[in-house]
Amino acid sequence: MKSMIRPALVLFLTAAAVAALLSAVYRLTLEPIEAQHARARQAAHKAIMPEADQFLPLHFEETGSIVEITEALRGQERIGYILELLPNGYVDQIRIAVGISVLDQEITGIRILQHNETPGLGARAVQEAFTAQFGGKALNAPLTVVKGHPADDEIDAITGATITTKAIVEAVNEAVSWVNGGGRL
Repeated sequence: MKSMIRPALVLFLTAAAVAALLSAVYRLTLEPIEAQHARARQAAHKAIMPEADQFLPLHFEETGSIVEITEALRGQERIGYILELLPNGYVDQIRIAVGISVLDQEITGIRILQHNETPGLGARAVQEAFTAQFGGKALNAPLTVVKGHPADDEIDAITGATITTKAIVEAVNEAVSWVNGGGRL
């Protein structure tokens, strides 16, 4: 019995030291990581709403997959909104930012902020060839997913990633619906 106490004590002390070290590293890296995420989100907001010079977070009651709403301003004028949503993709939730212009009554663009979709399939949702389809779409009709040759209110599906495509399109439609119905147009 005595022969087991010493190795158990060594194992416990080693585990405690490693846990303390991991905790210290976590605390040291948390702030820089959060700052990097904030810079990336700000860059995404600016990319999908380039004419805005200021982004102000709005307080709202979470609904559906909408997790954050930011008002885009040029000077003192509200020119649109950026809504962040978390729809369920094929693998996991996809964090998406959708820009909507209240001046032009159109989607200004989207950015995929975070995902865990399948590499080579759903992960292609971040590519410009897919995201560029959303820019300039009118707010008057819901978008639908098609395979090949989309019309004005359609989005061409990512080959092999229909679930991911549908999740993103449904999120964009939810953002448009918020602006048109529950939002502040």
